[in-house]
Amino acid sequence: MPSRMGIIKFKGDPNSIRVDNYKYGDKYMKVMSDAIKKLPNLSRFRLSGNRMTEEGASILLEQITKNGKFIDVSNNSIGKMGCEHISRCLESRDCWLEELNLENNRLGDVSAMIVIQSAYRNSVLKKLNLSKNYMTNAVG
Repeated sequence: MPSRMGIIKFKGDPNSIRVDNYKYGDKYMKVMSDAIKKLPNLSRFRLSGNRMTEEGASILLEQITKNGKFIDVSNNSIGKMGCEHISRCLESRDCWLEELNLENNRLGDVSAMIVIQSAYRNSVLKKLNLSKNYMTNAVG
């Protein structure tokens, strides 16, 4: 049984949401995306280790890349669709994303290159973590 998910925070930074290692899965990512729409001041998202796949990532990343300055979706499986959402964000003039952690998402060369090419053209992004993905020397 999944654990209860509380969207309302009672302490901490009002601009961040931290849901690390709860293993919620895609169903809860949709619920979270709907809740985040009502919280436009959120800019820091720690969503590591939540069994997020391409399906959940495409729903959630579409929402959090609008205002996100810090996004950690490490230890998930966001796949190519998730990388495409991030890429569109990075290529947008309205992108304020400064730090992006995609560690251990089993991305592979093609998905990683989608993000790398967009990050190269982005002047705001300061930190990008793509470690522990299935990349070969062809990416370099």
